[in-house]
Formats: sequence, structure tokens, C-alpha cells
Amino acid sequence: MNRLTPEEWIKKAEACKKSGEKRLAAACYLRAFRLRIYDESDIESANEALREALHVLEPQEISETMVAKRYLLTFFTGKTPDPVDEKQIFRSERYFYLVLWRYCFENNPEPGIALFRERWRDKRKELIETKKVYLLHASYLYAVLLNQSGEYERGLHLIKHLVEAFSARSDLMSRQLTAQCYTTMANYYVLKNQSTIAEDLYRKAYDLAAPLGLNLYTANIYYEAASFYSTVYGVSGFLDITEKVLEVTKAVSASPLALHALYRIGYNSLYSGDLKEFWSYVEQLKHHSRRYQRPDFLAKAYLLEGVFYLYNKQFGKAETIFRKGFQCAKSPQTLNLLQRCRILNFMMLGKRHSAFEQVQKSFFDKEEYGFHSFLALIEAQTPEEIADAFQHFDAHSPRWREESALIFYEKIAPVDPSGFVRFCQNMVTDFSRSKDRLPLTLVYEALGKFYRVIGYEEQARFFLENAVTNYRRLGMNHAASVLSPNSDLRALSVKRFEQKVRRLVHQSPDRQLKRDFSAYRQQYDQAVDELGVYRMTFDFLRGIDCHCDVGQLLDQILRYLCDTLRAQNGFIGLFDQNRALNSSSYRTQRDSAPFPTERWADEGFLPPYLPGHIWKTMYLEQGQRMVISLTFGSPLKARYERLLAFFLDEVKPIFELLVRSTLTFGKSLIDSLTQLNNRWFMEQRLQEEFEKSIRYRFPLSFIMADIDDFKRINDTFGHRIGDEALRIIGARFRQNIRKYDIAARYGGDEFAIILPNTEPERAYIVAEKIRKSVGEITDMPFRLTISFGVAGTGRICFASAEELVAAADGSLYEAKAQKKNRTVVYDHTARNE
Repeated sequence: MNRLTPEEWIKKAEACKKSGEKRLAAACYLRAFRLRIYDESDIESANEALREALHVLEPQEISETMVAKRYLLTFFTGKTPDPVDEKQIFRSERYFYLVLWRYCFENNPEPGIALFRERWRDKRKELIETKKVYLLHASYLYAVLLNQSGEYERGLHLIKHLVEAFSARSDLMSRQLTAQCYTTMANYYVLKNQSTIAEDLYRKAYDLAAPLGLNLYTANIYYEAASFYSTVYGVSGFLDITEKVLEVTKAVSASPLALHALYRIGYNSLYSGDLKEFWSYVEQLKHHSRRYQRPDFLAKAYLLEGVFYLYNKQFGKAETIFRKGFQCAKSPQTLNLLQRCRILNFMMLGKRHSAFEQVQKSFFDKEEYGFHSFLALIEAQTPEEIADAFQHFDAHSPRWREESALIFYEKIAPVDPSGFVRFCQNMVTDFSRSKDRLPLTLVYEALGKFYRVIGYEEQARFFLENAVTNYRRLGMNHAASVLSPNSDLRALSVKRFEQKVRRLVHQSPDRQLKRDFSAYRQQYDQAVDELGVYRMTFDFLRGIDCHCDVGQLLDQILRYLCDTLRAQNGFIGLFDQNRALNSSSYRTQRDSAPFPTERWADEGFLPPYLPGHIWKTMYLEQGQRMVISLTFGSPLKARYERLLAFFLDEVKPIFELLVRSTLTFGKSLIDSLTQLNNRWFMEQRLQEEFEKSIRYRFPLSFIMADIDDFKRINDTFGHRIGDEALRIIGARFRQNIRKYDIAARYGGDEFAIILPNTEPERAYIVAEKIRKSVGEITDMPFRLTISFGVAGTGRICFASAEELVAAADGSLYEAKAQKKNRTVVYDHTARNE
């Protein structure tokens, strides 16, 4: 018998309510509630179903369990629980743990600790030995509150006892809590910089949570594991796991876990070099932190913003932002993070005295996250001390490595040059493999400066040029301009010579000489301006990335223009007749008005002249045009406005070529009929994802699909109608996958989907959603059905990506053999038998 969906339970409840069967209606609403909160993590719909259930019941029929669920959903949605509900929950032995959960949720440990101690002052040993899981849950939450308050040792001691108590149980809640205990223990060992122990504990927690699936109760386990692995092994391989956590928790925007996920994805986006995503998540984090009054997370948003300016070498701005973070921060952990970042900022700026002062004022445990190894490098003075500190740092600290290379290269160069090169080369290998572009750029800069110190000018130039190019590609144009060798001594000498000649001409009584000099001076200024334009164009070409997405290309062009030309606001759009194909905007001020894209879509639109505004239209092939509009904070001087117009004229053919080639390249990866990826692109990505899955031991699923009886459809109705069916089915695939899944037309009437970090059981759900969606197509003269085969890594080991494809194809063959229109998951045990 097929399990009913939440919508079907709601319909059944409404039918029961109409017929007067109130208790049965309430039971149906509660079924819908359970499905929505546990399977779909849809808090708003779950809350609505629960309200309906409680509405049809009499007050005396509302059980304690229903009150507990209402209490839970109230603080999940960022609201204050009803005092009557809270009083009833507080008196309840079974649901008292929800009161503690609320204080954990709000990161407000002191009241929760006081309540727990008041209630079980002399009975804590009995709580550990109890067989009642809800009392063990209360003990676990008490341990979490201890950790939040900084009492790590006491919290860890209690957690160890709880793991022993849970190990004797096999129920679902106990397994979830055991995994949570392992995660909490792992967090402690991360804090103590014991990464090996932490990794083993995260692996145990993940192995326990994986069969339970990703939901509101296990999301924290996935999130903490992804955060740890991204710090140790690089962010790019674990970004999609954190996005999955955000997908599950986004319904609970008030949840610290949802805000943690936004913070972590913002951090990952910065390190992987996706600045558009980075600023988007920073703004989301600020918005939700203010909306739900979470000042600690607002401080973390400022921390992320400050770190960006630190790496972009805008150290004064970074310090201003960090101070804003200090004004908001509440928890010791966030204050400690901000203090460490301020120390790094002072060291990057070269203000070592200020860094020392900050270290003396700081109140965090220097052992946390191995920061003592970094401080030892600061304090080391003699060659022996520096060598010992560097060797200890290299051996024991997985954090602060690229920053340390950039800060201490001059200190380490005369003491251990070969050790420093080996240290950096290992990071280059790791970051190249993990595709962490920002840390890689920092290491290139450190190597360039190091080689310059020891006199290897050719190697220094190579690494510094690579660093400048990478900074430009990342959109960190200020860092690139600081590092770029354009303003060298030769330019300074020319300037001095120019000033000397000007003084001599001014002192001369010859008027003709002065007139000639004035004319030559104008020509000289124009030539210098033009030379500057060509240099800017060259820098842009060095920094541009190859894209298959026009949106990413437009965003990179616009960010480069705004940063280089110091525009306050900017817009770039690609239009086809009176329709916007793609656009990007840049605003330095949050209260700036949004750009009127629809007005620029009108081909006849001419904006009014405004001081400080410049725009350019570039016409491409096939009636397409690109519009660039830049707004500056004050009216432009005539010379600068002329220079900008000349620059836009010069880069016009380059931009046109880039857009055309990107459009062509993008089209070459897309199947023109279904608008899905083509087979070549899918096979390349499958190999990448398979290698990532093996390296990091995270699951990967692959789905094969085939339209049922498609040959008969083509033979009966013709190929044009068959093509229309393929187009509609392609749209259904796109609508039912996540943004980091890869769907492709595999060939003919076959499709394939790659699902990174997804177990076969979850892939089955995706396949079933698409299968049902295809079955609901009614605008064709025949019924469309489709069959799926699913295979995945995890419990099954595949030697190659080809084996994974073959397993999914075999499952698809079984689905076809079982009367079609179904999904079959690969079962290696059945095959072996």
C-alpha cells in the first residue's frame, strides 16, 4: 500500500471534519504534521497542520504531547512560547528537555543551566542511569549548555557517560543522540587542536546519522562534519553538504543551525572565490540575524565582511568592520574569533606592536584551534626560536597556514628557506586539488615575496604575477592593485623629471616655449591616459576567467569595472530586442535604488544626462546588445569622463568577444532540445564527483532514466511531437533537482542525474518525484511514463565511475522488466546471489 502524502492526509482530514468525525480529522492533521516536519522539514506547513488539529479538538482533548509540539514549533519559528504552554512543559518530566532545547536554540546557556540544577540538584547520577530516553535527552542538552557557557571539561565528562548509556539502546532517538554526542565530543577536540581524534569522532557520528537521513534532527551532525572537513581538506568539496543542511533548515530561519549554515556557506564561498554568492549569504545572514534578534550571528556576518577586506588588503576598513562585530557579539566563541581576526589584521598590516597589544588584552584560551603555535611564531626572536616555532607550527597546526606564510616569510627566509618552500608547496598541492582559490592566491603571494627576499627575482616575478592574476579573477582588485608592480621606481622617476621640466619652462621668459610646452603637455597627458587604459585592459584580460555561464562572466566584468574605476553603483545587462537575457548589478550602498532593468530592455530608452553617470551600449550579433551603466559618487571631471569613455570604447570589442565565446561555449555543453547538460559534460563531471567521493568518503548517487515506449510514440505521432515530449520532460527534470545536481540528456530518450553527497535512498526520492511529475503531464495526446535506475556509493564500493553507471543502467533494465513506470535501486547482494 502506498504511503499517503501530507496533502492527501489534509484532504482526508477535511473530509472527516465535514462529516463530524473531529477526532479522526485531528489524527489526520497530525499525520500530515509529522510528515511535513520529519520528512520535508517544512515548518510553516507543519505548524499550519498542527493548528488545524488543535482547533478541531476540545481543550480537554488536547494532550501534553500536542502542547509539547506546539511549544517546539513556536520557538522554532522565532516566536515567544505561550506562558501557559511553557508552564505545563516545565512541570512535565517527559517534555522538560524542550525547555533546555529552547535555551540551547537561543544560545542562552545560563538560565538553562540554572533550571536544570534546580530541578535535579541531587539526582544527576540517577539521570545518567535512567532508562527513560527523554531524561537522557535532558542530560545531553545540559551538557551542550555547559559547552556553550565555556565549561568544556564538565560538558565532555557528562557526554562520555551519556555515550555509554545510549550504547545499550537501539531506538531511533538514542541513535540520534549518540551521533549528537560524538559530534559534541569532536567539537571539543577540534577546539583543543587534536584533529585526528576529532576526525574519528565525526566519522562515527556521520556513520550513525547517514542511515537516518538528513532532517532537522540530524542536520547539525552533517553541518559540523562538513565544517571540520572543509577546514582541514578545503572548502569546495563540502560546500554542497552545507547547502543541503541549509536546504533542510531554511524553513527554520530563526534556528541557529540555519544561521550557522549561512555563515559557513558564506565562509566557503569566500575561500572558493565565488564573491557573488559570498555577499549574497552575508546579506542573508545580516537580514535574518536582525529579524530574529540574533546579535551573535550579526557579529559573525561582520566577521565575514571584515575577513574579505583583510584579504583584499583594505586593512583599515577590516578593522572598522571587526569593531562593529565586537559591539554585537555575545558568546565567548564569537568574541574569540573576532579577537584572532584582529590580530591577523594587525600582523598583515605590519603593525606588530598593535598585534602584541591585542594578544595581551585578549581573554581567549591560546590553545584553542592551535592559535598558540601562531603566537609562538610572533614571539620567536632568535634563529633557534624561529626554527623551532616554525617546525612545531608546520607539524601541529592545520589552521592559519596560508596567513602565517604571508606574515612570516621574511622572518623564516634566513632561518629555514628549504623548509618554507616545502611548507608552501604542500599547500599549493592541497589547495589546487581542493580548488580553494583564495588560500592558493595567498600562498602564491607569500612565495613571491619570499623569493624576492632571498634574491630569486625570476621566481618572485612568476609567483607575484600569478597572485595578481588570481586576485583579479577573484574580484579582489584592491589586493591586485596593491601587489601589482605598476607603481615602481621608474614611474616615480618620470614624475619627478616631468615636475623639473615644468619648473624650468615656468621660469623661462620665452612665451612660444610655454605655448609649445602647453600643447605638448596636453598630448603627453592624453598619451599617458591612453597608456593607462591599455594597462588596465591588459590587467583585465589577465584576470578574466573562462566561463560557460554568461551571468558569471557579466558579474566578473562588472565587479572589475566598479572596483577599478571606483564606481559607486553599476549595472551590466545582456538584452535580446526588448527582453533581458541576463544581468548583474553592483551596489556599494544597501539603500541604493534597484536598477531599472525593464527600462533598459526597451531598445529605444535613452537615460537622461546626470552628473557622475556614464553608460555604453554594445551591439552583438543576431540583434543582441550589452549595456554597461556606471554611477559615481560625485560629478566627473572632464578629463576623467573622457578617459572612461575612451576605456569603454577600447574594451568594447573585447567584451563582445568574451560574451559571444561564452554563449557559444555554454551552448556546446547544453542539449538544445531539453536544455539539460549534454552527455560529454555529464561524463566529465561524473568523473570529478566520483574522485571527490572516494577521496572524502562521502556518498554519490547516479540515476539513469528512460522514457517508456518512446519508439511507439515517435512511430505513432511523429518526431515533432516526440521532440515536444522530450522538451517537457527535460523541464520536469530541471524543476525537481537541486542547483548542485547535474541533469543531462544521456542520448535519445535516456536521461541521467548526478547527485553529489546523496545516499541512494535519497536519490530514490528524487527519482520518484520526477517520475510522478512526468506522470502528471496532461497536455500531450498520450500518457507519458518514465522508468529509473538508481545506484550509489556509501554501503557499496565501486571501482570506477563506469561501474557506477553500469549499476544504474542494470537497475533501469530491471525497472523496464518490471512493467516499467517505476524506480529500482541497485542491490549488489541480490546480484551476487
